[in-house]
Amino acid sequence: MTILLVDDNHLVRELTKTLLRQVGYAVAEASNGQSAIQQAQTRRYDMLITDLEMPEMDGFELARHLTKDRAALPVLVLSGALPNVVPLQELQKRRWAFLPKPVDRKELIRTIDNNCLGWALHTQPGSSPQRSKLPIETMTTTV
Repeated sequence: MTILLVDDNHLVRELTKTLLRQVGYAVAEASNGQSAIQQAQTRRYDMLITDLEMPEMDGFELARHLTKDRAALPVLVLSGALPNVVPLQELQKRRWAFLPKPVDRKELIRTIDNNCLGWALHTQPGSSPQRSKLPIETMTTTV
């Protein structure tokens, strides 16, 4: 399973990418929405993880664009924004997952495994996106 990780914060991208690779996911990264769209034109990703607040194009705009022709693309939105700024109704309507920053590593992997990965399996018959089953119990820090 290959995840497209989009965040304008280099450190957040590096920490998240390292964690995801350690537990068996392949990760491509982009620092903004336009770069992510360009990458998605030449490669098919199994999941999008995006920051909500980014310059030029926020994570919702990016996710809407990438799911326009692929409604089943699993999306996980991360944000350090105040809860009243996050459009939770749209998240629920579109079945996109959400985690507040700072993100607990265990919760991140559980969310991908339990929600987003499950959506990919149910909506793409015959596919079997997966990661190696490394334990996450020892992960206690945040991203």
